[in-house]
Amino acid sequence: MTTIANKFQDVAKQLQNLTIWRPNERDPLLELEQWRTNAHLTIEGIYRQKRQEIEQISEKHEREFLRQLGRQRLALNNTRKKMLAKKEVSTHVRAQYETSILNDLQRIEYEMNVRLGRAQVIIETIPFNCENLITIGLKTYLSTTPTMYFNELITKHQSQKPARRSANEAHRAYANWLETKNNEAVAQKELEDAKQRISSAREDPLTRRQQNEEGYKSWLQTKQAQDALKKKKLNIHNNTID
Repeated sequence: MTTIANKFQDVAKQLQNLTIWRPNERDPLLELEQWRTNAHLTIEGIYRQKRQEIEQISEKHEREFLRQLGRQRLALNNTRKKMLAKKEVSTHVRAQYETSILNDLQRIEYEMNVRLGRAQVIIETIPFNCENLITIGLKTYLSTTPTMYFNELITKHQSQKPARRSANEAHRAYANWLETKNNEAVAQKELEDAKQRISSAREDPLTRRQQNEEGYKSWLQTKQAQDALKKKKLNIHNNTID
């Protein structure tokens, strides 16, 4: 009878000391929040990198286009001068002028078709699917300790439910979440601005043409100033020799 009573007391104590959760220092909600923050930062970094690549490609093409446009306009201007000079030459030389002018025009037309093509930045994206990156499950640990050692084990290693997050931890988690949301808002605004600029450039070819004209005029003025400076230096050198 005493043995049954002792056994009953042991089982009752075991039942009383059972806890729902196994001791665990890792808070799953906190880990999930940290993963979310890191994922947003990674995506933001990729976005900024790809945006910089688009801007670099666009600027490089525009510079090269304006440079080639300036060269062909300068060549066309020289051809126009030849056409004016043709009227002042003799008849037997005029045929040579016409052949030279025709060759120049064909060369300019070829350069236009080869080097002055209209470009378009192409971007290909893959839908972002991270459903399989996180696995959620529940694991239970059943005690296999013999009854005679169970009371002693419970006394030494009392299982307790994991402590709830402190106020500081909750505040840090909220601050991280708020910072991520702000970064998302900034990134979204930058994306909308970029779309607006691209849309404006496509819908307003006149503005693009005016920008090209201004770029060409600036380049031509610089070129003329350099030529004038070289000519001035050459005149000074010739006068010194004389």
